Amino acid sequence: MSKIKLLILGLVFLFGCKGKMPDFLFDASKVSEVTKYTYEYKNGKKISKTDETCILFEGKTTNRMIVKTNYIYNEKGLLIKEISKTNNDTIPDMTIYEYDTKDSLISWIKIESETDTTNIEKYAYYADGKKLILRKSLHIKIEPYPDYKTAFEHKNYDTNFFSREFIYENNICKSSKEYDKNNHLVKVTEYEYMNNFITVEKEYSMLDNYKLLIGTKYIDRSKTKRNPKLYAPDPEFYTLDAQNDTIDYLSYQYNGDELEIATGYFDKGSHISKFYFKNNKIIGEIDKGKDINYTTYIKSSYYENGDLKEESTYRETKNTK
Repeated sequence: MSKIKLLILGLVFLFGCKGKMPDFLFDASKVSEVTKYTYEYKNGKKISKTDETCILFEGKTTNRMIVKTNYIYNEKGLLIKEISKTNNDTIPDMTIYEYDTKDSLISWIKIESETDTTNIEKYAYYADGKKLILRKSLHIKIEPYPDYKTAFEHKNYDTNFFSREFIYENNICKSSKEYDKNNHLVKVTEYEYMNNFITVEKEYSMLDNYKLLIGTKYIDRSKTKRNPKLYAPDPEFYTLDAQNDTIDYLSYQYNGDELEIATGYFDKGSHISKFYFKNNKIIGEIDKGKDINYTTYIKSSYYENGDLKEESTYRETKNTK
């Protein structure tokens, strides 16, 4: 199917055929999970965050999970450590930040409560700013249980531990190389630029030193570049596979200068997400997936200072008949 046709079908599926953008419809009577966020500040710095998640059944709380994160700063006011602990954990999760002599962040490492190092990033500094030079990740796999508490308690780690190094030429990242846990090169991504911005990413899998094209990602920054007031967390893009079919895309819809809706279409439609914005904050989210038989709805609210205040969630079972 051509990329244009698939893009149109995806947008029609999510938005309908009318020109007016739909409102985020949320049925509060179906809410099955609520997370409330509270914060502590001292001398203008956030020193703690508490997430309290309640699982509801027929409007009554059946389970409660609390995660408290403390933020620790050095004498210069730089964040050096985050310590997170749930009400059921004896060992906390921890994120540690390291800086150079110029107080620039050069690395961070995340250690889960199981004492597994799940994330590492390292940076170097060039004339035009900070560059990511190394990333290692051990992915946490959350099974699609109907409620967050069950899913979180049954989390496990995928075996696809990988590391990625970034290759620079004249301060421009030309490619990245991804290695598996045995340090075998498994993937290469090449970058093309226009006006110092990445516009094309070509991703290849490696097989016996041969590069096999997986997909080509085309990035469009024209909207945000034309008007800096237009907010978007990432630029719009679409990705074509070797057969020129659309694998995924991200697109935005605006009302004047204000972002209202973002659509994400991933892995040939196996996962589709729609995000609703107001005042540059996500106020609603709808997630549909082929591998699970329900659609997830999330509603978000915020404090006056912009901190996330509350998220309410429910799921509707798909009609498979």
